[in-house]
Amino acid sequence: TLLYKINLEHQLIPITLILIIFKYTKQSIVIFYQKLIFSQNSPSILFSIFEPLNSKYLFVQYLGMIGLFLSIVYLFFYKKISWKLTIENKNLKIFIFILVMFLTWKYSFSEYNYYLGSFYLVDRIILILLTILVFFSPVFIPIYLVLITVMAAQMNFPFGGYSLTDEKLFWEILIIVSIFSFLKIYFKDLKVKHLLLLIIVIHASNYFYPGLKKIQLSPNGYEWSLFMDLHHYFHSSHARGWLHFIDQDKLDMFAKFFSSFNSFGNSMSTLIQLSAILILFNKRVAIIMCLLFEVLHITVLLATGINF
Repeated sequence: TLLYKINLEHQLIPITLILIIFKYTKQSIVIFYQKLIFSQNSPSILFSIFEPLNSKYLFVQYLGMIGLFLSIVYLFFYKKISWKLTIENKNLKIFIFILVMFLTWKYSFSEYNYYLGSFYLVDRIILILLTILVFFSPVFIPIYLVLITVMAAQMNFPFGGYSLTDEKLFWEILIIVSIFSFLKIYFKDLKVKHLLLLIIVIHASNYFYPGLKKIQLSPNGYEWSLFMDLHHYFHSSHARGWLHFIDQDKLDMFAKFFSSFNSFGNSMSTLIQLSAILILFNKRVAIIMCLLFEVLHITVLLATGINF
């Protein structure tokens, strides 16, 4: 199996540390993202980092400044953290940089923020410059994540509800890469294969957990899969502009057709998500699972316009 081939006997401590730090880092970023407060007509969105957050906990109040401080401290390890020393695999470096490029593209070229009354041109330029720096060294990933969190949070302010579902995995991988790069300084036995293992596990968890929640939401474990009327998404997505070229009669016809496959489609999606726990069984299973994940994504996208 993949787990057997990657001998974890001497890496259990650092890998456990990575996962613990990952958990609390991710939680901190989510809290920071949700609680950030912005001022209208501010010349730079970065000023919000220094604004205390609304919380009774002192640590949470100054979460932005703590994150920025730790990111700057991280920069002092530039001699020990590099693509050459940390991520020897060239293909993995390209993969990580593609994730960074996607986030930069999304937030550097987003629309004018009419509520806050600013385009934040300076911040967008800084984000692009940080992206270039990340290309040269992963030591810039933490401070990049601080800025990208602020850029995303402006879209969530003031009402909330802005979804990061379609990019959540990108953030998680960048967090893992940062933590791995730092701990590799002290745990020399950590290899790229261990980083790949962590990325695969995190990727699979984003499917297994929702599948598990579907069972937990059901009183007897099966109601969501058998009785959830997902064909109604046709109408809600169409109202938001998806498949706008289809008239109402055809839309009703499609929705009625797919309603016949609700139970089958729901059951298959739940089965695929729960099967994610098998992703480390062997290489062939891992490839099949990744292909099934993509089939699930494409099917949902075509049917509802939801990209996740």
